[in-house]
Amino acid sequence: MQKKLENIQKIIDEGELSKENQLREKEIYLEIHKNNRNEEETWRLKSRNFWIHFGDKNTAFFHNTTKMRFFKKCIESIIREGGVDIKSREGIKRKAHQHYKRLIASDQEEQNYEDFVSYIPKLIIEETNDALTKEVDEDEIQEVIWSLQLEKVSSPDGFSISFYSSFWQFIKKDLLKMIH
Repeated sequence: MQKKLENIQKIIDEGELSKENQLREKEIYLEIHKNNRNEEETWRLKSRNFWIHFGDKNTAFFHNTTKMRFFKKCIESIIREGGVDIKSREGIKRKAHQHYKRLIASDQEEQNYEDFVSYIPKLIIEETNDALTKEVDEDEIQEVIWSLQLEKVSSPDGFSISFYSSFWQFIKKDLLKMIH
């Protein structure tokens, strides 16, 4: 396909810029793209199959992929102000420490966001906002628990609503503390 592409481009460069030649060039590009995608997909599937077969076992393949992942994430060098390149691990650690220490310790002045906030439209009225932000009380929480279906599981902890309602007297203090 690459050879066909070179030939058609040579013909076009020599001055034969016709609709037919342009269409052939486009078709060749699409065919090359399709072949490349197929090859990528083939290698992706082969690599997944290889990983499924060897990946989780304590093999050289597993250790090599782990090492490769480590080196991909490793910082090899950084460039300081003035274009100085730091390559040693200790130098990189020291520079990163200095950078974040300076960020944390810098005397950041209070920024006034009133101008920015003034552009945000107020869609919630003050009474609704107060109702939404007020602290919930025991009666409100109990009312919600009793209104739910008993056999439903409310969260990933696996406890059903019937658990909360059955043992309310024992767990209410801890549950209220957690919610507050």
